Amino acid sequence: MHHVLPLRVAAATLLAAALAAGAAAQDPWPFLALEVHRYDSLVDTQAEFGLPCCVPAVIAAPGQTLVHVSALVDVPWSESLDSVSLGARDLTLTVPGGEPLSAFGSFAYRAAFEAVPRYVSARRPRDWPEEDADLVVEAVWAVPEGATAATLTFGEFFATEIAIPGAAEVPLAPSALAAFAIEALHRVDAVPVSVYAAGPGVAGSMSATSGALLRLDVAITALAGNRTDGQSGFVVAPRYLQLVDPDGRVAVNLGRARPDSVTASTVTYSADAFPAGPFAESYYFLASGTPGTYTLHFLTDPVGGIALE
Repeated sequence: MHHVLPLRVAAATLLAAALAAGAAAQDPWPFLALEVHRYDSLVDTQAEFGLPCCVPAVIAAPGQTLVHVSALVDVPWSESLDSVSLGARDLTLTVPGGEPLSAFGSFAYRAAFEAVPRYVSARRPRDWPEEDADLVVEAVWAVPEGATAATLTFGEFFATEIAIPGAAEVPLAPSALAAFAIEALHRVDAVPVSVYAAGPGVAGSMSATSGALLRLDVAITALAGNRTDGQSGFVVAPRYLQLVDPDGRVAVNLGRARPDSVTASTVTYSADAFPAGPFAESYYFLASGTPGTYTLHFLTDPVGGIALE
């Protein structure tokens, strides 16, 4: 019984090596775009733990460096190839003398890293060959610190060599992607909510039983697109915006205001060119209500302040 786990590990290693060898025998697909970045650390912006503004979960490990591959691949569709699906174990990075490494994270949006690997897939369009579809790759690996090159393997499809930058770079700042003009911050007694099921909606409201309900009115100007799925536009998730009171306490973001309710869903601003906007939005927060200056953060960056009387 003591040999079961080592044998499984050895079998998995042999299988990965066999897949890499088979992929390496295939001609690499053309890259329409390929960027390779190297970082010493990244802040995990996922909602499960931490707050990028104030309690950042910093991903870093001694002896390792983080490699981010952002690519657009031209898939050679054919009658026999109608779909591509790659999980974290299929999209691997192998440094010389090492084992294939699975991606452990991705950028949900530009400047918004999440320690969750993204499933990579594409499907041949119905109107192919008149229409085309490309494969979008966004993945982050942790590799040995001294690595300068690696083999990027796309499952059984192909493998290609990539160069790893010699020097680490500073990750893109979220504030480089958008500007925020705070227009008002004021107390409110209640916030309308609506519940929709079968038939007409049912109205309600929520009010604070502790602390103070605040409404923040802000104009958002997208300076550049932040989508990483190959599409244009700028996306903001309510959890990316945090409000900090004069004493450094973080308010709870209740969501983005809608005409008759509040939503925690993301909003996508479509744009053919940037800068785009400004887009007027309102957000509700549960805060201390302490008079003084409140600071708005977009992910890790403070982007404005306003006084609450």
